[in-house]
Amino acid sequence: LYRSVQEKLFVLPDATLVYPAHDYQHRHVSSIAQEKERNPRLAGKSSAEFQAIMADLKLAHPQKMAYAVPANLACGQCPEDIPETLRRLCDPSFQGG
Repeated sequence: LYRSVQEKLFVLPDATLVYPAHDYQHRHVSSIAQEKERNPRLAGKSSAEFQAIMADLKLAHPQKMAYAVPANLACGQCPEDIPETLRRLCDPSFQGG
């Protein structure tokens, strides 16, 4: 995650807007500059510092990760074995398409 943020996102222009999927402050938009300056887990942190911070959070494994990762790898196409309760998320109209 750290390397992806540093090599893919933080190389973008500072004015680039980003729309976090889940922000603990309930913000819907940020910018690359704001994240570089204000993100407590990333701002001025080394990879080792980031790893230590994340490990210390002791976050539970996300419940839907087994479905989210395959869907992301398939560019938003839902896997065939997705539970019925999540199937509506596969509808292009729900995804903004």
